[in-house]
Amino acid sequence: MTELAVAVGQLRIDFDGSPQCRFGGGQVAPSQLQIAQARMRLDAFGREFVELTQGSKPNPAYHGQSTLSKWRISNPRIIHFQQQSEFWKPRWFKPKLATFQERLGGRIALAAEINIAAISILTYNLHLESRADDDLRLAQLNDVLHDAASYDSARTIILAGDLNLNASKLGAAGALSRAGFCEATPNARVATTPARHMLESGRHIDWAFVRGSIQAHKGKVHNSVKASDHYPISFELRISD
Repeated sequence: MTELAVAVGQLRIDFDGSPQCRFGGGQVAPSQLQIAQARMRLDAFGREFVELTQGSKPNPAYHGQSTLSKWRISNPRIIHFQQQSEFWKPRWFKPKLATFQERLGGRIALAAEINIAAISILTYNLHLESRADDDLRLAQLNDVLHDAASYDSARTIILAGDLNLNASKLGAAGALSRAGFCEATPNARVATTPARHMLESGRHIDWAFVRGSIQAHKGKVHNSVKASDHYPISFELRISD
């Protein structure tokens, strides 16, 4: 039996060519990012968007997802979702201000394999669309589940990220269950974002699921960590050797 810990934070990193990088809702100096990468040692990055109102021609602002691991990462690839929101597209009537977040590109999932001794774990790092309804988000989730279906049902898989929906609700929960995934963290009971106003207790939108010869336990939402507009989540895995 092999045990390891997994943490899922705000998986979006913006590189805008400035002396700092934005991580989630806050700012981190390059040295902090380098320390994190050194501790993890290896990472894969998938680009979602080019930010048109930030960065410059020699230093474009890329927006995407990163998977970091203490173990070797192999076979990284990007799954471009078939359905996308039109919200981010540049419009002639919009002022060229960062507030309007004009972008080129689209939402993605970053797939990669993490190799621990003789064990290979397939990971899907998701960021589903925020500017749409749940029907579009479910279509994007189904793109990933369709990809996962191409592997043997015993394949060890982690699927995690900012889903921008409550995955305990019928549509998403049913799709994930039919695909063989089990919830890894108690996110249906504990919000993964701070409250946006007095009438809200926070949203349940960051999730992790596992499949195959793997068991998740000690799942936790770290709602005391205020570094972003999302709380990190973590869990431990038991892998059958």
